Amino acid sequence: MKRDYKNAVLSFFVLCIGTLYAQVSPKIEIQDIIYQVHEGNALVVPPDGYKKRLKLYSGKVYIPDSIYLNKEVYYVTDITDAFRGCKYLKEVRLPRKLKFIISEAFSSCISLQDIELPNEISHIYERAFRSCKSLRSIKLPDGLQRIGSSAFEGCRSLRSIEIPQHVVTIEDGAFEGCTRLRCVILPRSVDSIGYFAFGGCKGLKEIYVYSPKPPVLTGDINSLPVFEGVKNDIPVHIPKGSKHLFQTAQEWSLFTNYIDDL
Repeated sequence: MKRDYKNAVLSFFVLCIGTLYAQVSPKIEIQDIIYQVHEGNALVVPPDGYKKRLKLYSGKVYIPDSIYLNKEVYYVTDITDAFRGCKYLKEVRLPRKLKFIISEAFSSCISLQDIELPNEISHIYERAFRSCKSLRSIKLPDGLQRIGSSAFEGCRSLRSIEIPQHVVTIEDGAFEGCTRLRCVILPRSVDSIGYFAFGGCKGLKEIYVYSPKPPVLTGDINSLPVFEGVKNDIPVHIPKGSKHLFQTAQEWSLFTNYIDDL
């Protein structure tokens, strides 16, 4: 009986291991990019060893839409955290099938200057571009729905940002410490902005809010933690006829220069 039980456990363990290896292939290097195949798709993954990661993923990196392996075509759908901490990476081209940018995907890529996000990306997760100090501009895709907490925190070279039409919530600290940010454009879809989302954006010169209903700002009535450090007399452009709503809304009431010209 004991032997049968042990054999059953061993068989189950072997089956699990076999299933795991069937789903995730060994790492393979193709033109200086490391991939793994998982559930019929190709994933860009970090190489073994931090020094090799810095060497491979530096300068300009081009990631194809698909790879050809063992007479099969695999679409590249995920980049995991392969580029995290790659301080010599300056430019990257992402595959068109990419659906989201995972947590810390490009965090601390301090030399990254330019990146174009594919149109199919719907989510940018937590700390995805945190401390990308050289990132000058980024066009967010039209289909984007979520900007995670601290997603662009510390991107101090970023000068302007236009939030796409489907984003509902901008999470805590999303653009905290973007000290050179000059202009923020918020579409009608945004209904809440998290704590310190634009905190420390001391260079902010104007805000455009296209919703006639003021987005909910997280904080208390006696402070402005969402826009901590932002001057309260900068122009805030809002829809015509909505000035009274903004002037009486919690925290928005601390701004003094509303222009209802939208």
